[in-house]
Amino acid sequence: MKKTFLMFSVIIGIVFGMGAITLAKAQDKLSATQRYEYVGVRYLSGDRVMIVFPDGTPKLLSDLMKYKRPNWADDRIFNLSLAVNYLAKQGYEPIVSPTGNPDKDDVWMRRAVN
Repeated sequence: MKKTFLMFSVIIGIVFGMGAITLAKAQDKLSATQRYEYVGVRYLSGDRVMIVFPDGTPKLLSDLMKYKRPNWADDRIFNLSLAVNYLAKQGYEPIVSPTGNPDKDDVWMRRAVN
């Protein structure tokens, strides 16, 4: 009885282990074929936020959308939030800085492309 239970446990462990390895390989293959385009957002000062699009075109957030900041709101966080939400509506998601040295005034975003 104990030998049967032990053998059954070993077989189940092997099956789950092989499944995990297969899943990991499939995810690696998928991520290797996935392509992204990137956008950089930089807070310059006051109401000035620059967005650099994947084609290299820089635009000020104020040229892309009209908004009015409340007097009591912090310039930096208000404007960066607007920029991130503007880009999120276009399918971008925030990522960690590709330089590995994030700057508090920069936000990096990406979206998958086919």
